[in-house]
Amino acid sequence: FIGNYYFTHSLNNKQTFVFALAFIFAIVCAIRTIYPTKYTEKTCFLNTKFFTPFTIRSLATIAELAYITLCVYVFIHIIELIHQYSNKEIGYLKPYVYAVIPIIILAEIFSWSGSITEYQPWNIIEEVMWLVATLIFIVLSLYILSIIKNIKSQKIKSVYRLFTIAIPIATLFALFLAIVDIPMYVNRWKKDKKLEINPIEIKTIKDFVLDFKEKHKLDYNKKINDLQQCRKIDQSFNEWKQEIPWLTGYFTIGVWSSFAIAIWYKNNS
Repeated sequence: FIGNYYFTHSLNNKQTFVFALAFIFAIVCAIRTIYPTKYTEKTCFLNTKFFTPFTIRSLATIAELAYITLCVYVFIHIIELIHQYSNKEIGYLKPYVYAVIPIIILAEIFSWSGSITEYQPWNIIEEVMWLVATLIFIVLSLYILSIIKNIKSQKIKSVYRLFTIAIPIATLFALFLAIVDIPMYVNRWKKDKKLEINPIEIKTIKDFVLDFKEKHKLDYNKKINDLQQCRKIDQSFNEWKQEIPWLTGYFTIGVWSSFAIAIWYKNNS
């Protein structure tokens, strides 16, 4: 769809950049749909020598950075659009928007740390970072919505309509992270603790630091090499049932939203 739209519509350089970001996200999601992977556990849905946990995690990193760049780029455009078509100067919001990028870069680093060390707290922090980034977008959007609600300009009305759709979706995503995704990784961490031979009982921060140090006494070259192959091939429902909710939303709503954002930008730039 996004490719067909690109070749059948005239786009300037900035619009081409936005569509390229959406295309990167979409094509990687298509690959990940075919090759679902649990990075920390090194579990793959299909047996493949190329699309290993390392390859899929690398593609996911590129795609997620492309998506968040798309969101930030269009959000900055919205701020400038509001200033252009009204007397509202909200440029002071830009630093908060730009702050999302280092937050997501950190999330990607934490994701890689969890994938390499197999230490679930890294993944918990990763999801918390995504939650923080999402909340920033929600709060900023609600604030802008309150400012522009009475402005009659068609361009501003387009921003208003965009936000009235985006805010509920982003709120549902934030709730999903808080209620489903983060607890899922917490439970996996607890499950891993139960399987340890001599587990460190964590009651204080000092206990956690001690556990953290113990879990990171690793041969990192070996751990990185482990990412180059699937430890387990499993297509059973029981293996993937916890992944289905977030994978479904990620590969449907996530991809559709990238298309919608790109097309909205094209029509309002």
